[in-house]
Amino acid sequence: MDGVACAQSKRTRTVSLRTLPIDPPLDGVQRISLTGELGGDGELVLDRNAYQKPDRFGDFQSDRSVAAPPAAVRFQQIDLADETGRRRKVYEVIGQLSPPGARYYLVSPSRKTGAYRLVVDQSAVNRRVFALESFPPPAVPAERVQEIVKVEAVVLKTDPPTLLVTATGQVAPQGWKEPHLSRRVYVEPPEDGIWEYDLLAVPPKTGTAAAGTDAKKPKLQARNRWRGFDASKVKGVRVFGIGDGVRTLMIEPAR
Repeated sequence: MDGVACAQSKRTRTVSLRTLPIDPPLDGVQRISLTGELGGDGELVLDRNAYQKPDRFGDFQSDRSVAAPPAAVRFQQIDLADETGRRRKVYEVIGQLSPPGARYYLVSPSRKTGAYRLVVDQSAVNRRVFALESFPPPAVPAERVQEIVKVEAVVLKTDPPTLLVTATGQVAPQGWKEPHLSRRVYVEPPEDGIWEYDLLAVPPKTGTAAAGTDAKKPKLQARNRWRGFDASKVKGVRVFGIGDGVRTLMIEPAR
């Protein structure tokens, strides 16, 4: 890979990649992680923490005693044709790297399949290749829905009894997902006996719209089962959306 011409890619692809623990370590580096846009800017972490052997679940643990701040890098595409026909691309990782004088190259999978590879070239004398695994995408935090349109509560005759609360909400725009109804935790039971819940969902990437009661807005529904609740301390439930999007339902005592 030495001596080839470099050219910046006009197309970008987001990557979040890391090596498995490196054995033997590379100049003290135990694991390498990188994130960013291919053909653009990113960050690289050279982790020098000592990783233990994998446990029965295949997880590697580390003591995390060594600080591993991210370094700013750039992924610059190399004008290098893949003669195998697999259409792989090669990017040089440019930045403050270790060991000094080493050059890092990121090789994309063939036709969007397989794993990324990281090639660390030390003056073409010691060339090491690492398979990279993808980070799971970051979880999008759930938010309260904009409007609560209906709340239902039923006492199920289980042993012990179960309070089943169902809430229906209205959202905008389209694309909200993973609705769930969360009961708030109290240090002491509420004095009025009204237990509060939040109707939550993951919003779409396009953002949220203001609360309203437009019948055309999509609805979503979620349930919460409270097994073994104390009926003498539960007089009703109150489900929160955003702002005025709140509904309260009183529960009739069992006969």
